[in-house]
Amino acid sequence: MDVRRTLLFVFFCLLGLTPGTAQPLSCYFEHYSIEDGLPQYTIMDILQDRKGFMWFATWDGISKFDGHTFYNYKVQSGDTYHMNSNRIESFAEDKYGNIWLRSYDGAAHCFNPQTATFKGLQSIPGYTDYPAQIAKIEVKNSGKVWLLFEKNGCICITDSLFSAQSYNLSEGRLKGDTVYSIFEDTDKNSWILTNNGLYFVKNGQFETTPFFFENNLSRGNQSFHSAIEWKDEIWFGASQGRIWRYKKATGKFDLLETAAA
Repeated sequence: MDVRRTLLFVFFCLLGLTPGTAQPLSCYFEHYSIEDGLPQYTIMDILQDRKGFMWFATWDGISKFDGHTFYNYKVQSGDTYHMNSNRIESFAEDKYGNIWLRSYDGAAHCFNPQTATFKGLQSIPGYTDYPAQIAKIEVKNSGKVWLLFEKNGCICITDSLFSAQSYNLSEGRLKGDTVYSIFEDTDKNSWILTNNGLYFVKNGQFETTPFFFENNLSRGNQSFHSAIEWKDEIWFGASQGRIWRYKKATGKFDLLETAAA
């Protein structure tokens, strides 16, 4: 049996079929609607948590499905926690089992499935009136949750106690006002990719070490948009088609120029 016939045989075995008796695979579909318990027809995001439950982000709160029953949650009038909108755009589960939500009005909220309660920035002293809209929520393996704002840097929720650290221009931790993404390396260090430079936050610490920023933006700033770790290096994609290769052993960067502009 040659290689091609062997691969074909394995393919059919994986399908649970044999080449001579191949039959179309049958699929089972079940349709669920508000008659079955969903709070609303419009589903914006779907999540399966670490326990196997399915979660649905809807235009009327969130819903958990255990395979038989939908359990619906939203902030009601008179609750101690306030939300301007129960329209949920997206969500993600953190290391501690909390569900982080971005609502239609650009606010960030956190739902605790154990207590069935909501909280958010307004629950943290000093952040009750934080003036910004969330562009993105990024949940990391370390347990950190990063709230990226459209024009005011970002905030890191550092632990299960909801401790927070802010990173923006006014506090001097960043030289740019827009954070595009957060990259967490295998050592759980954080890299903040902005429209004016790259910023390193060592695991267990909070201050930033800046790279490739400009104090005088008239000379042209360098923005960073992507990162990938490969063995003992981290490659960062920057503007003007530049790739900066960071060597973890030496802490040095090498520039790789590409034809992209």
